[in-house]
Amino acid sequence: MSAYSFMVRKSLKESELISCLDAFLDGGVDSILRRRPESNYFLVYCEFSEGFLGSVHLHGVSFDKDFDELSLVRHVACVFNTEVIFEPLRIMLPKSRESAYIDLDGLLYAVDVLDLEGGVDILAGSLLPLDV
Repeated sequence: MSAYSFMVRKSLKESELISCLDAFLDGGVDSILRRRPESNYFLVYCEFSEGFLGSVHLHGVSFDKDFDELSLVRHVACVFNTEVIFEPLRIMLPKSRESAYIDLDGLLYAVDVLDLEGGVDILAGSLLPLDV
């Protein structure tokens, strides 16, 4: 089993997140709140008090070379009208940046992340536009 994680700026209702992910991922999503043993993915959702408020962890049968991480995070960003940060599996980032960021317009950037006491946020001045 493999895992994939990303963070969202807004706090989300887990039930709405599951519906959003169900619409994108084949095989459905299971979680503590909605048990579906036949699902291909299991969701763990955690909330923070500042910065990016939601942390999404998906455990699944496979996040192989055909997994389209950029489409998934753009889908979530669009459905919830929120920003997303993630550590990409296949998108090459400049050596000076550690994460990728989708803004409210769906544009992709390389960024550095700042650890906060109650979460994480984007380090001011670290946005580098990516053309993917």
